[in-house]
Amino acid sequence: MENSSQILYTGQPLRGGELLTIHRAGRTESDAMHREYHGPGDGYRIEYMLQGTGYVRTEEDGRMFQVSKGQLLCIRQGTAATLWTDREKHSIRIWFRLEGTGGDALFSLFRIPDVYTASSRTAGVHGAL
Repeated sequence: MENSSQILYTGQPLRGGELLTIHRAGRTESDAMHREYHGPGDGYRIEYMLQGTGYVRTEEDGRMFQVSKGQLLCIRQGTAATLWTDREKHSIRIWFRLEGTGGDALFSLFRIPDVYTASSRTAGVHGAL
């Protein structure tokens, strides 16, 4: 297996006024480097790395982040970023794309930056590489 991505859920398109809804959810498994673009119109992305290592580079300023096994990644709606997995390590991640007006309120309320990584082992924010 090189790359396998399953979309496990696809929601209805927004009709307007929804606070937060899951647009898509899935699981991606890869034995080789898997590259993906998250565009400004792709909503909010939440991922959890079950196995392996991934990287994120923001398109606006080129900041780099690393996401490893047991870490969560959040990308704010409106943020353009490129994501990829390590080409040498088997990776498994589950992901959600969310849409709605409540996302910005949550990101602002909890002061979540445009790209945020957190570990289940530590509660702190991991900065750019």
